[in-house]
Amino acid sequence: MADNTENGKAFNLNNLDELENSDPVIQPAPVATDLPWESSDIDSGPESDELPFDNRYDDADFTDPVDTSRKEPIVAADREPDLFGEMNDAPVAPHHHEDILSPSYAAGESAAVTMPESDEGEVHEIQWTTILALLAILLSSVAIILNLTTSTPVASVTDQELATYEQQARTSEAQYLELKQQLERRLRAVEVAQELMGNSQQMQIKQIDAKRTKAVATPAVTAVKKTTDTQLPAPIASSGWAVNLLSVDDKQAATKEKNRFNSLGIPAETASFYINSVLKYRVRVSGFASKEEAATYKAKLAAEYGIKDAWVYKP
Repeated sequence: MADNTENGKAFNLNNLDELENSDPVIQPAPVATDLPWESSDIDSGPESDELPFDNRYDDADFTDPVDTSRKEPIVAADREPDLFGEMNDAPVAPHHHEDILSPSYAAGESAAVTMPESDEGEVHEIQWTTILALLAILLSSVAIILNLTTSTPVASVTDQELATYEQQARTSEAQYLELKQQLERRLRAVEVAQELMGNSQQMQIKQIDAKRTKAVATPAVTAVKKTTDTQLPAPIASSGWAVNLLSVDDKQAATKEKNRFNSLGIPAETASFYINSVLKYRVRVSGFASKEEAATYKAKLAAEYGIKDAWVYKP
C-alpha cells in the first residue's frame, strides 16, 4: 500500500513544520464598521500592541506602601453616624471614554444624555406626602371621636328601652300573680259548691230511703186513705182510660214491679199485649172515666213519687 503524500512528499509527522511554513497565511481584509470602539487611530494589525480600550495608568496614581507621605483616612468617632449621608445637589458629570468614541456616536451620546436636575423637587414632594399623611391621620381621629360622641345617645336609648322592658315584665308578673289568685279563689268556690252538691245529694238519697222505708212500714189502708184524700176514682177494670207505668218482656218481672208499686201505695196492675206478634206485659193504673182524670193522676205520680215517664192511653 502506497504512503499518503502531500504536495509530492511523503506524509509523516516530521514534515509538519515544513507544511506549515510552506503555506502562506491569508489575512482577512479590513471591514469598515461604525462600532463605537472603532477608531482610525488604532492599528488593527496583528503586530499592534494597542488595545481597543484605554487601560493605561500613570505611576503617580499609585503610592509606595513605605512612602511616608501616605496617610490613613480619618474617622470621626465623636459624631453620630449619618445613615443617609450628605446630599450633594451639584450634578456630577459622567465619566465617558471620550477619546475612544467615534465622532458620530459621541454626538448622539451627548445629545441623548441629560444632566440630572436638583433634588429640591423630590424633597418638596416628600414634605407634601408627609403633610398629607398627617392630615389623613388627623381626619381619621376626628371621625373616630365623632363616632364615639354620636354613639352615646344610642346607648341611652337602649338603656331606656331596657328600662321599659323591665317595667313591662314587672307589670306582667303582677298581673300573672293576680290572675293566679283569682283562679285559686274560683277553684275553692267550685270545691265548696261540689261539696255542698254532694251533701245535698246524700240528703236527697237519705230522704228517698226514708220515704221508701216509711211507705213499706205503713199499712195499705193508709195508702187507700191517701187516695181517698185526693178523691181519685177507683180503678175500673178493662174500661175507660189508663196510665201506663212501664212495659217489660217477662211476666215475672212485670209482677215484681207491680208489687213494688203497690208497696208505695199505687194501685198498679199487669196487663198483657202483643207488638208484632210478640207478647209483652204492662204495669199500669187503669179505670179512669176520662182522659183528664188519667192525666191528673199522671201529674200526681210525677209530683209525689218522681215517676215522670208515665203516659196516658186508652186500653
